[in-house]
Amino acid sequence: MTAKILLIANNFPPVRGGSAVVYDNMARVAGAAVDVLASRVSYLDGTFLIGWREHDRRAPYTVRRLRLLRTILPTDAPTGWARLRLMAADVAIRARLLASILLMTRREHYAAICLGELLASGWMIRVLRRLLWVRVIWYVHDEESTTRDVYDPGKRRCRAI
Repeated sequence: MTAKILLIANNFPPVRGGSAVVYDNMARVAGAAVDVLASRVSYLDGTFLIGWREHDRRAPYTVRRLRLLRTILPTDAPTGWARLRLMAADVAIRARLLASILLMTRREHYAAICLGELLASGWMIRVLRRLLWVRVIWYVHDEESTTRDVYDPGKRRCRAI
């Protein structure tokens, strides 16, 4: 029996771009040894990803989709009640994501979990290692550590991980 890996990726086809292509190729090469957890909705603007069902039907690997794996990016720095609403939405998404990962890992007995985004998924590193006693690895593109965002302009999250 081949050890399986769960790949968790926000940028995954039908999203276009470098990281989505890389994650798709990783899963294609590994075939049945990789399962993918991705979203149905774009975190950039909150719209449904066009063509995700068609992509998943044709994929030579298993894809499970949640609505979102992270909060939708705000267009400006949230303050007051907007910040609290964003934080509450983030907690709900994280709880659903964590529950899905725990159920999938219990069913599939993954040898490792690969996180495809450091900033939005980095919180899972310590949690999954403690809860599942499974190897947690991450594959990160450089733009995550160099691009400024309105939510965390000081890169506090990068330094914390």
